[in-house]
Amino acid sequence: MAPKVFRWDESLSVGDKTLDDQHKQLFSLAQVIDEGAVNLDLIRSSLECLLNFAEQHLAHEENELARVGYRDLDLHKKIHNEFRKQLNLLVKKANLSMSEVQIMEVMEEIKSFVTCWLYQHIKSVDSQYKSYLTS
Repeated sequence: MAPKVFRWDESLSVGDKTLDDQHKQLFSLAQVIDEGAVNLDLIRSSLECLLNFAEQHLAHEENELARVGYRDLDLHKKIHNEFRKQLNLLVKKANLSMSEVQIMEVMEEIKSFVTCWLYQHIKSVDSQYKSYLTS
């Protein structure tokens, strides 16, 4: 049975258009990461794009939270750093995979990890800063 892959919906809005758009983009990047997987170069390019955009988003979100004086910023950064670490480990695993089957399994694992993490993170962690951005 394939793991559940979450999708963006309006209940995930944090009240900031830029952050919401970035969250949507992360879901999209994770959803399509293996759809065009024809060769290793394309796979690596997709993974690099996901890593780069995830880093851009996390840095932007952290900067925004610092700008508005979010009280739990240190904890938020710690949670982001755990995500960064896990995503980097999964991408390294994909890059070290030798067979197409192994690569596709890791790609599915990455897709599931990113979408599940995003969904849970936005619902339980990002939702706590919403009032700072909308006040």
